Amino acid sequence: METVDSSVPEFMLQVLINWAQVFSIFGLCIWVTPWFLLAMVPLGLGFYHMYKYFANAARDLKRLESITRSPIYASLSETL
Repeated sequence: METVDSSVPEFMLQVLINWAQVFSIFGLCIWVTPWFLLAMVPLGLGFYHMYKYFANAARDLKRLESITRSPIYASLSETL
């Protein structure tokens, strides 16, 4: 348990540093080339819509997989 307690703060610090680097890079790109922001808006919206679609599809696939792994479905398919 002590290992987890000591590694979680380091992990969170690394996450915060990574996010700060990402936002800094995007900010620098927008500051140097303002047209970059115009390109990022449609790309961001496209990625958001793809995320919504594939998140729903992944949830449905997990549901179908859990149904096919159920004991009732397995015994039914064995009898057929």
